[in-house]
Amino acid sequence: MVKVLTSGTGARIVIASDDHCPPHVHALHKEEGWVVRLWFSFLSDAVGVMDIAPSACVVRQRQLNRMLDEIGSRLGDCRRVWWEGKRTTCLENKWLMRAAANQMFAVDGEQPGARKVRSAHYDVLTRATNLIFADGTQGTIEDNAGNGQAHDR
Repeated sequence: MVKVLTSGTGARIVIASDDHCPPHVHALHKEEGWVVRLWFSFLSDAVGVMDIAPSACVVRQRQLNRMLDEIGSRLGDCRRVWWEGKRTTCLENKWLMRAAANQMFAVDGEQPGARKVRSAHYDVLTRATNLIFADGTQGTIEDNAGNGQAHDR
């Protein structure tokens, strides 16, 4: 496990070396006995809760909100650790569409205007996700300032 940060909640936030898609971190709180998995995206600054274990343990909403904020503010670090350990953005073979705000989002299956991702690479130096689509076109989602701006080439 690679430590990403220590949360203000007292949880250790890590990425497991043998983990699977979608991109996510594990927040481990030894004293309170819970583990929360929080997902993050290479397409936008979206983060969310995957699950909490064991279900009998109570994680306060305030703790969840704080961890989501912390992951959101350290998204570049989460992406870097995930990419360096797994060499995937988990976007391959996904269908993406452009949003009105010049961003991309995933859709379920082929739809008018959607493009299928052939390959995706996260550049840790520029903090950008570089996409190659099945039709040969390319796109970049920049992560400078956390705005997830998408550009085609």
